[in-house]
Amino acid sequence: MDRADETIHLHAGDGRGAVAALTDAVLPDSSRFSISDVVMGRAGGAGHVVWNSGTTAVDLNPLGTFPSGDDAAVYYQLAELEAGKSYRTTITFFGASDAAGKKPRLQLTFNDVARQSRIEVARTMGLKNLDPGAYRMVVAVGDGVKSVTGKTRLTVVRNP
Repeated sequence: MDRADETIHLHAGDGRGAVAALTDAVLPDSSRFSISDVVMGRAGGAGHVVWNSGTTAVDLNPLGTFPSGDDAAVYYQLAELEAGKSYRTTITFFGASDAAGKKPRLQLTFNDVARQSRIEVARTMGLKNLDPGAYRMVVAVGDGVKSVTGKTRLTVVRNP
């Protein structure tokens, strides 16, 4: 995992009957402070899809759709952290069509201490405070001096 262009190859069998294409996810660049692609997942249920990173079972949700009030699993990797140093993660949700500078729909902040220079982060977030709709999710990680940002999209749908 020392190249900036290295990817995680996600596959769903031979693709017959698939309702979503699984694409490659870019890993962080080990030569600088960086973040991988942000991977969204949903645990359990019919058609549950999991990728094993080698150290972590990562729930996947290729459709990026979550029922209102459900939980979403979020996974990403960080490279070139300073072991023992504190860093702050802010996860911000914007409406998919919100203009730049518009107030976020929801914002979550976490403080952690890096145990090593390269880490995997797996969190579960409740989506009960998001109304049904399409969202852009921005994951910003910083240590007060430098920061990195990862982005993804998700859709919250009404429970039947």
